[in-house]
Amino acid sequence: MLGRCRVVGLLALLLGIAFLGVAPAASAAIISGLGLDDGWACVAGSATCSDNADFSVVAASASGSITLNPTGPGMWSVDISLTVSSLSMPNTAGPIDGVDSLLFSSMTYTASGWSALDFGDGNATGLGAALGTVTGSYEQLDGSSATVVGPTPINASVNFSNLVCDPSGVGQCGFQVGFFDDFVLPIGVTGGGTDYEINHTFNVVIPEPSTVALLGFGILALALRRRA
Repeated sequence: MLGRCRVVGLLALLLGIAFLGVAPAASAAIISGLGLDDGWACVAGSATCSDNADFSVVAASASGSITLNPTGPGMWSVDISLTVSSLSMPNTAGPIDGVDSLLFSSMTYTASGWSALDFGDGNATGLGAALGTVTGSYEQLDGSSATVVGPTPINASVNFSNLVCDPSGVGQCGFQVGFFDDFVLPIGVTGGGTDYEINHTFNVVIPEPSTVALLGFGILALALRRRA
């Protein structure tokens, strides 16, 4: 019996090695990275919003996972579930209608079934955009960081776009939330505020998919050896 368990454990390890680089793992949790590291807000409909932003993101850490599911030769289905506990967006050129900065809290970003092309070695590019959801709340603060409007709840259907993953070894997945004028929030103290387009850009580090799979086989082998 001892010999059989050792053989099975060895086979599990060898299977993990053989699996390395063959197929992506079912899921990859964020292990590090800049998180939500870029973004902007400007009046909705501005032609060059990202270049003339009224508010800009201060990088904040994100937690959660990006799931990479193989759906066929050269194709992935990508699911995103991320959380940002606190995010600041200060004004870039002085107060606008009594607001100096935006403070976002308990933000969640989720999207599922985003089709992506697999270019090998863990590289993937999203096809078009995926409709997801953004929830949480935001406050509008004055120059002394006092709340002048809010907290106001956020529950929006928003496009996720420009997905690029390169998890070879340990690499990054990046994407944008709210790139098509569909993540819009009112900002300002006058008459309910003016609609502003919001963009949040993520860059997060995930393990190489095949490495996650290899780890799973290694754990199986260790469990079998302990049982022996």
